[in-house]
Amino acid sequence: MATATQWMDVIANNLANTNTTGFKKDVMVFNDGLDDAMRRQSAMGGDVGQIGSGPISKGVFTEWTVGNLQSTHNPMDFALGTPTGLFAFQGIDGVQYTRDGAFSRSNSGQLVTKRGFPVLSRDGNPIDVPEGTFTVGEGGEISVAGKILATIGVFNGNFVKNGSDQYSSDNAVLMAPERVNIRQFTIETSNVNAVEEMIAMIRLQRNFEMAQKSAQAEDESSQKLIQSVDNR
Repeated sequence: MATATQWMDVIANNLANTNTTGFKKDVMVFNDGLDDAMRRQSAMGGDVGQIGSGPISKGVFTEWTVGNLQSTHNPMDFALGTPTGLFAFQGIDGVQYTRDGAFSRSNSGQLVTKRGFPVLSRDGNPIDVPEGTFTVGEGGEISVAGKILATIGVFNGNFVKNGSDQYSSDNAVLMAPERVNIRQFTIETSNVNAVEEMIAMIRLQRNFEMAQKSAQAEDESSQKLIQSVDNR
């Protein structure tokens, strides 16, 4: 029941971010699942009739599959076409990362995130965007009138969520431009499938109710046993 409660919180957070640009869903991993995976990798299956150790959570992990890529009419909308890679921006507490490429031009002429934080180039500097038409290549090169002004930094590594659309990392490294695959006039939607999450939530509620009834039945049996012993 405790595990089901934790799992329900994960599903609820996924559903709350169904419409969050670039959001990556979270999944829970359990000890039985890890045991099965290790057996498959070692070509050793479990014994017939083996009793599992129970669904104890081993952690919450992010699923990095690419969401749907939607075309827009905004030249400052960027999406990454691969599951690896995040944009970098200068946050309040240092460099942060995001998959949300719905950028804009600030009053000072810099490329910024939805929250107004400067997007960083491969050199780690804010990107100045002059007024007028500009293009962005698949490798992240920002050009105006055929002249490259800067290249957007895209990083790979181990990332930890700090919110629905931003991450932190202590080992992020630059990706090679040929591996970046930026799409201009495009945004990446959340990779949450609302129908699948709702089905999982319904199943989880039923499992919780079954566990609750089982606990109540066990409690009633224990009470009857204690009463029978006292009557003797």
